[in-house]
Amino acid sequence: MNDMDISSIEIEMLSSDGHPFQSPPWAYLKQINGWTAVALHLESRSYDLCENLLILIRPIGRLFHIAYIPFCPHTVQTLLLNNGDFQSFSESLCRFLPRSVVMIRYDLPFTYTDEQNIVSISGRRIRECEESVQPQATSIIDLKEGYEKVRSLYRKRARRAIRNAVRQDLAIIRYQGDTLLFERWYELYRETAQRDGFSPRTKQYISRLVHDPAIREKCPFFLAFHNGVLSGGVITICSDNVCVYLLGATKRISGISPGYPLLDRSVREACERGCLYFDFHGVAGPFSKGSHLESLTLFKQSFGGTIFYRQPSTDYIRRPFLYSLYSRAEALRYKILKKRKSKGGGRHIR
Repeated sequence: MNDMDISSIEIEMLSSDGHPFQSPPWAYLKQINGWTAVALHLESRSYDLCENLLILIRPIGRLFHIAYIPFCPHTVQTLLLNNGDFQSFSESLCRFLPRSVVMIRYDLPFTYTDEQNIVSISGRRIRECEESVQPQATSIIDLKEGYEKVRSLYRKRARRAIRNAVRQDLAIIRYQGDTLLFERWYELYRETAQRDGFSPRTKQYISRLVHDPAIREKCPFFLAFHNGVLSGGVITICSDNVCVYLLGATKRISGISPGYPLLDRSVREACERGCLYFDFHGVAGPFSKGSHLESLTLFKQSFGGTIFYRQPSTDYIRRPFLYSLYSRAEALRYKILKKRKSKGGGRHIR
């Protein structure tokens, strides 16, 4: 990678039209939640590459750190996979990271529509993780033809649920900053997490998403009410081109599924903003991974769209001994989380 030119840039220079997890608002959110954000500009003539890249760094213990790259641009992914330069590229990035960084963890973008085509990554000091930070599969809707066209492609399950919600006077409103209402929704979110077996985000984390002036405009938040009672809510995050579902919660109501009209309203919002794609961010993964999410897959696929797959989270190991200690502790953590998930149904917001 002799002609690869890498330079530090300001966070504000990160892309505003790629994946939201590579955007300035995401960098800001992570910074106020204990991460350090590093923004780099990458340029190479021989690889036809000109991209900006966000790397997030957080401490493990008092002396060491891990670096994390969420959903790097597709051009960077092509460089890493097609040219066999995963290790040399990672070593180049290390020049801009603290010496205390134990590893760089990559979550590559969703690329494959056929799980059989997923390219495995291997090499010296490279390890594919058994458990990924981000989902290994998702459902993505193409929004370029507009909301009415998108909605016409919903499957019967979603159309029927939305019509039924309208008949029973389920109201969807945009969150306007009422902190007492947020407290009520967060309690519903915690109840949903306990019911469905996932680990909830902290109240402070979500509050920053929907209240902090530096990021809230990028995070539409819609709430559902039935007979005046709060019945659910969904939060997404948007770049100029991509809207990603972040989290949601719903109350179980006989005969009504609030998740369908909530996500329909989120899709319409994405279309109104001019986004090109809506990413439901998480369905059952390739080769039966995440099988506990099958019901969630059925729910999200009812809105149409295409299933995309990607590689597992992949680590470049900078300090092998410390990495072995960290990976053992991480494996134990995931084992505990799996037991918790097995008691629920996954992230289901119907």
